[in-house]
Amino acid sequence: MPAQPAPADTATAESGEDNLLPRLRVTGLPPEVLAVPAPPLPVMPAPFVVRLADPEADAELVSEWMSRDLLIHTWNSAWPADRWRRYLRAQLDSDFSRPLMLSYEDTTVGYLELYRASRDTISTFYDSDPWDLGLHAAVVMRSAMPARGVEHGLRSLVEGVFQAEPRCRRVVFEPDHRNTPARLVCKGAGCQELGLHHMPPRTIVLFAWPRDQNDAPPAYQSLESSAPVD
Repeated sequence: MPAQPAPADTATAESGEDNLLPRLRVTGLPPEVLAVPAPPLPVMPAPFVVRLADPEADAELVSEWMSRDLLIHTWNSAWPADRWRRYLRAQLDSDFSRPLMLSYEDTTVGYLELYRASRDTISTFYDSDPWDLGLHAAVVMRSAMPARGVEHGLRSLVEGVFQAEPRCRRVVFEPDHRNTPARLVCKGAGCQELGLHHMPPRTIVLFAWPRDQNDAPPAYQSLESSAPVD
């Protein structure tokens, strides 16, 4: 999720709270990674709709969601609305990440981030392709959808990503290892699990959804093969 300390090769021009994209890698990347454009806007089938987040119109709602018990520990982004406005703008001004709002019928049900995995610190955990995309998903208003609506929405979203980005080989997910509902959704959707990895201040489970099921990416050393997780 977005609120993580910046590794050594990420953007460091800003510090503290003003470092709005701490996971963006800016050094040590090959030209083919830096040349890839911003993530596309996927198209989802009705009754789902996905759109770019509006910093002015959506920051209050996202800020309120991120302060709920459901997300406060797994996203670590319980920020005031003003910081969310700046963070949404920073994503829209970059070629790294796109903030999205997800609706079901006439109800806004979640906040998403579609990002270039090869430019994110997640790329240090597996053998990424320049065109890979990563997805953060916070589906809050689950009661507005039918049973298995989240799984259906995830499948539709990934299919929309592959359609919008023909060169994308895989979509990766990184739920907190304690986030059992998110892990079950990934497993239920048929994602391939690539082990536990430490991304301070949390431990994540890395999943990949390949366009071709025979094109599973290798992961680097997982915590499961080195030390137990508390």
